[in-house]
Amino acid sequence: MSNASTSDFGHPSCSSRSQRDVHAIAQRRADVYAAFFRGYLSFPSDARERLGVEAIEFGAGVLELVRSLPYPSFNLVRDFGVTAPATSEDIDALLHVVREENVVGWGLPLDPRVQPANLAEALRARGIGEVFRLSALHVSAEELRRRGDVTRPSDLDVREVEEADVDQAAAFVAEQFGMPGPLGDLLRLGVRHLGWRCYAVLDEGEFSSVGFLTVEGSAALLHSTVTRSDARGRGGQTALIARRIRDALALGCEDFFVDVLAGPDNPSRRNLERIGFESAYEVPLYMAEPQS
Repeated sequence: MSNASTSDFGHPSCSSRSQRDVHAIAQRRADVYAAFFRGYLSFPSDARERLGVEAIEFGAGVLELVRSLPYPSFNLVRDFGVTAPATSEDIDALLHVVREENVVGWGLPLDPRVQPANLAEALRARGIGEVFRLSALHVSAEELRRRGDVTRPSDLDVREVEEADVDQAAAFVAEQFGMPGPLGDLLRLGVRHLGWRCYAVLDEGEFSSVGFLTVEGSAALLHSTVTRSDARGRGGQTALIARRIRDALALGCEDFFVDVLAGPDNPSRRNLERIGFESAYEVPLYMAEPQS
C-alpha cells in the first residue's frame, strides 16, 4: 500500500508509481466510467426517462445525470479541466448550467489529469467544496497472478447470479444501500442491457453478499458490492472479490479497479489490499452549496 501524501485534488506527491503511471491509470479508469454512461444513454427510452438519464454539454465539460438518484456519485461532471486547464469562466459556466438545469446532488471529481494545479482552491473560492473523497484502488493482472491469492479455494457458496434471480439481487443491493427503487432498476438494466455480471454469496439459499463486475476492453471494475449486516466478518466480501477477479482474468482483463471511501478504517479496503490492490490516487468530489 502506498503511503503517499496527496494534494487537494488527488495528485500523489510521492508514490511507488511514477506520475506517468498514475496518469495512465487515471485515464483507463476514466474510460471505464465513460463507458458506463454511454451504456446508460443506450437504455430503452422509457428506462432513460424513468431514471432521468441525460447528458448536458456546457463547453467546459459534460453533466452526466441520473436524476432519479440525486447523489454526487450518479450525477457527475466529466472532462472538466482535463482537455484544457479550467478557467474562472469555466467555473462560471458550470455553476450556471447546474442552476439553470436544476441539478440536485451533482459531483465534480478531480483526478490527477485535472489542471490547473490550484483548481481546488479556485473552486472553494466560488463556494464549491469537497463533499467526500474516494480512493481509486488498482491492481494489475500481472500482480494478481504473482500473488496467487485469488486462486485460493473458499468454503463459501459463491456463484454468478442467474437471469431469473437478477431482480432479487439488484433489489438486495439497493435495499442494503438504503436506496430502494431507482438503484435496483439501474443495476437490473446494467445486467440485461450492458452485460454487467452479478455475483452473490449464498447463506442457506439467501443472499448474504452481492457485487457486480463490469468489463470495458481490458479493464475490469468491481462495484456495487454489499454484505448483509449479520453476515459481515465471515469472508463473504473476500470470496466475492476473488470470484469476480478470476472471471475477469479469464476474460483477458489486465487492469482491475475498485473505488472505496478514502481513509484507512475501511474493512472493504483492507480486504482488497490483502489481495493486492493499492490506492493509485484519491478523487475528491466537489459540489456547490445549494442556493436558497
